[in-house]
Amino acid sequence: MLKLTVMIHMLIGTVLAGIAVLVITAVPALYDNGMKLVLPAAIGGFVLGIFPSIWVAKAILAQTGEKA
Repeated sequence: MLKLTVMIHMLIGTVLAGIAVLVITAVPALYDNGMKLVLPAAIGGFVLGIFPSIWVAKAILAQTGEKA
């Protein structure tokens, strides 16, 4: 399950980090401090992607009938 979770996390974490950076660059109020906010937003998105990755990996393993 760990290998599957890591592979899914690479996708989900990157997407969430990209969404956070996109929001910072798109919102004018946040763009003023963009250079200070981009790195924490990207790290936060990547870390928050851990839990959905575990959930998706468990769902995939449940569908395929393999043990965790």
